[in-house]
Formats: sequence, structure tokens, C-alpha cells
Amino acid sequence: MILKLLKEPDTDRIISKKRQLTLLTEKHKLLKPINKLLIARDKQKGLKAVKILESYPCSFSTKEKEEIIGHIKMTGH
Repeated sequence: MILKLLKEPDTDRIISKKRQLTLLTEKHKLLKPINKLLIARDKQKGLKAVKILESYPCSFSTKEKEEIIGHIKMTGH
């Protein structure tokens, strides 16, 4: 059952089955290791999903982007 839930994509339902499983494993002390694995797996899936996106450093320039960069440099952050 757990493996089946993990393979299913998340749905737009308010509380998906995966979320219910995470909440269940979060509440019970003996299931905490499973909860940590679920969280780690979701993070890894997220990293794989964004790895293919071209996000940083940006290879394009816009007026808005330059304004933001200029403001950041002025404030020292």
C-alpha cells in the first residue's frame, strides 16, 4: 500500500493520500523513520524536477532583472 501511494502522482485534492500517509507517520513515534524517508524522497524528487530547469545563472537579461540586481547591489544583500 505504501509503495503504491508513493508511485501515484499528487492530486489536486485537499489532502492527498500521500499527505495522509505523511501525517500518519509524523504522529506516531515508531513510524518517524518512515516519515524521514518520505520527506527525503519528496525533497529528492523536487531536486530532480528543478535540475532540468535553467534558473541560475540566468542567460537572459531584462530591464526588470537589471533593476532588481542593481537594487540588491545598492542595499548590500
